Amino acid sequence: MNRPCDIVVDIGCDHGYLGLTLLKNHDVNLVINIDKKSEPLQSAIKNLTKYNLKKQTINLINDGLNDLNLKMKIDYVVIAGLGAQNIIKILKKKQANNIKYFLFQPEGNLVVLRRWLFENNYEILNEGIIKVDEHFYVVILCNENKNYQKAVYGLDDLYLGPILKFWPKNLVFREWVINQVSKYEKITEKCQSEKNLSILRVYYNFLKDETNQN
Repeated sequence: MNRPCDIVVDIGCDHGYLGLTLLKNHDVNLVINIDKKSEPLQSAIKNLTKYNLKKQTINLINDGLNDLNLKMKIDYVVIAGLGAQNIIKILKKKQANNIKYFLFQPEGNLVVLRRWLFENNYEILNEGIIKVDEHFYVVILCNENKNYQKAVYGLDDLYLGPILKFWPKNLVFREWVINQVSKYEKITEKCQSEKNLSILRVYYNFLKDETNQN
């Protein structure tokens, strides 16, 4: 995230911790918190009021970006902690065309989200991965570009990521790949389909390249 920025929209803001952190660190001028439930949004407002930051926010009950046509230019729309299908559903219903960047942290189904982005004019600009309490979190930065469509993408783009696949020396990502190998080895023990074997080869080749570069 380029800091400081002007406006950040947090979809599914829960208790508003993201916006609160950004405002406390002076990384953003205005945060728009959106949640489809009243209770978490009220919790966000309570937390913001505690730090005298509510005036720098707009807090809305809404289902994602559905029927929401914000007139102002948005620097980032953040969707974190939702499943890939829910993120895709939100993007399909989006009306606003004044969004510069999207920042996603999907809960599972990375392949599904990446494939949809590739095929619907979203360009993945950067990716990252962190590990917290034995859980891995992948973050995807992208923008919507009507002139862009990744017509050709491989299994490595889907299962490693178009950016992360070039991170052979990143220890966190390497650990994640090793976990994926273990997962797909167990799957192929039960079902040795060509697809599962091809996915395993993607992970094996990545780890092999990492070893060769050390």
